[in-house]
Amino acid sequence: MASLRIQRWRGLLAAPAVVLALAAGTAAAQQVIVQPTAPPQVIIVPRAPPPPQTETIPPPPDAVAQWEPGHWTWNGHEWAWNAGHFEMPPATAVSSGWHWIPGHWVQQADGNWGWMPGRWG
Repeated sequence: MASLRIQRWRGLLAAPAVVLALAAGTAAAQQVIVQPTAPPQVIIVPRAPPPPQTETIPPPPDAVAQWEPGHWTWNGHEWAWNAGHFEMPPATAVSSGWHWIPGHWVQQADGNWGWMPGRWG
């Protein structure tokens, strides 16, 4: 009976070793880099932002770049203008026909204002 338990443990311990060996061989053949992304920051403000400022849109740096209009941000005490800029799509967005959905402020049911960050969709 003890021999059977030891064999089971050896089998259970051998499986992760095989997986690690296969993973190490795969990692040596192909390096994968994962860029961590921060979750979107939730911003709630008790009053509406000022009207948007007028901006002159410069030529895009690339044919697929999308303009993200400037918008007001809340720094905890007052509104501050954040100038517009171009967003470069991820490779999957170009092949999938995605487009840039600009960030915008939305009035909440309680009267506060919440920032909805821009995204590809």
